[in-house]
Amino acid sequence: MKGLPIPGSLGGWICAVGLLFFLFIGYYGYLFPELHAFYFEERPGYPAFFSGTKGQCEPLKIRVDSPRQIAPFGKRWVYITIKNESASPVTVTVSLSVTPPLTGWYMPFLFGNSTSDTTAVSFSPLQPYATGYGRIPLFSKEEIATAVLYIITGTENINCSVTIDQPPKRDDRRYLIHAFTEQLLLPPWSNWILAAVGLLIPALVEPKEQKESEGLAQFSLLSLCRMFGLSLGLSLAFIAGVLVAASAIWWPVEEKEAGGVWNIAIIVVSIIVIILFVGRSLNVGLPRWLTNWLEYIRDQLQQKQLGSLVVWIIPLIPPVVTLILVIVILRLELFPLLKPLRSIFLVIGILELLKFLRSILYKASPELGGRNESRSDRRGPANTPGDKCES
Repeated sequence: MKGLPIPGSLGGWICAVGLLFFLFIGYYGYLFPELHAFYFEERPGYPAFFSGTKGQCEPLKIRVDSPRQIAPFGKRWVYITIKNESASPVTVTVSLSVTPPLTGWYMPFLFGNSTSDTTAVSFSPLQPYATGYGRIPLFSKEEIATAVLYIITGTENINCSVTIDQPPKRDDRRYLIHAFTEQLLLPPWSNWILAAVGLLIPALVEPKEQKESEGLAQFSLLSLCRMFGLSLGLSLAFIAGVLVAASAIWWPVEEKEAGGVWNIAIIVVSIIVIILFVGRSLNVGLPRWLTNWLEYIRDQLQQKQLGSLVVWIIPLIPPVVTLILVIVILRLELFPLLKPLRSIFLVIGILELLKFLRSILYKASPELGGRNESRSDRRGPANTPGDKCES
């Protein structure tokens, strides 16, 4: 099965199965509630829907949930809940009218099996004391001034209307983010994305681990643990990157939302942490100018008899900074898509701390490191500032 983006060894498949287990547990236990809050719940600045428009049309009780944002290149849904509070069945038809009306603008989604499906929904019949649910697409190439639902009951020929309290606004950027959340980050598509990440990341890490494990058995507990830790960290970094990117595109927030400045600060710091973590995990070299600057600082410190201390402190900086970031996020009221970062960065910080402890063990016992560890150390001068002095 060479050429496919899936693991090619027993260790790789064991790593992938374990990674999939943790990804699905983490998604439904920690990430999904915040995605749900971002997409559905009403909070200042970012709700997808305006909830709570209510009306009474005897014997019907009506509730309408309308979208906050629309765009000319897509559609949103107006959700309708109707309860029949009488002892008799009722035939109900609900239609939507917007101002200004649509003229001369046609999109493929406007035409289904019946054109009436795009502007009305029917409940026939709605049984006594039963509740019916329906939805009508809302679309416009202009700003909507008013949106009204007209209700017609067939049994008693009662007509009434419900005016949506807050008509949606045109906001292409926020429409795209909500559509992205609905289509890709929420079930069922999120399950396929998690499965793809759970197979692709171990397949990418597998060749690197096989190269690092030259001279060792092809399948060993140490090799499997290293592969799983690296795969888990990169998978979480990918998910964190998606959440941070979506949050960054969403800004600026509306109407002085509480914690707005902190949200922006967390976005910036998170981007830096994610880039550095991925670079360190994949042994990506730093830019030459930055490497020279770090070596200059290291040399200056070594001249002041601080070289040995620097060797221990610098590798400890990434896990400490990441865990501090977790504490800061826990204390802030953040944008929903940023809240899962506390769990993600907690795991990344623990992985970085384990990497630091492992480097201490290798330095304390050179016979444990082998030639592969020394080779990987030489790749990152910024991660081992004592190399120059030791050579």
